[in-house]
Amino acid sequence: MRRATPSLAASTQRRASVALEPSVRFFGGYLPKLMLLTVADKPSHPVELWLDIMTDTSVVQRNAVGLDGLYIEFQPQMLEPEGKAMLKKLTAATGVVGIWGRAKAADGGPGDPDDLSTLQQLVGEGVTFVNSDLPRSFLEGRGGAPSVAE
Repeated sequence: MRRATPSLAASTQRRASVALEPSVRFFGGYLPKLMLLTVADKPSHPVELWLDIMTDTSVVQRNAVGLDGLYIEFQPQMLEPEGKAMLKKLTAATGVVGIWGRAKAADGGPGDPDDLSTLQQLVGEGVTFVNSDLPRSFLEGRGGAPSVAE
């Protein structure tokens, strides 16, 4: 007895689904940005990558080759003239740069600034996006991160 062969339509459909790019198969055609995450303090874990905005950033830039950009931890120097110049140089060389901050410092004190003024300064130096918790004080320009009670 002969086995039935699949129809032309069925075999074409099966080949088409196999040939789809991974971004189409897994993300519906949209491939999210893949960013290299860095920390501002010396790493406490071997998987962390340290970036000090005031030093040579070429090692981090080399690690980001083939990715969509950098996602770096906020550093207070980024708001000072020399740090702004270094940040502008990094964004020009890398393209997409995002900034993330800590809501609370490691010692439990206030975290990184999370306000409109800080966002505007960072974007003015070429930063593509800034992660914010959008505290109630965001538009007031208060420098510190919100308390848990906010």
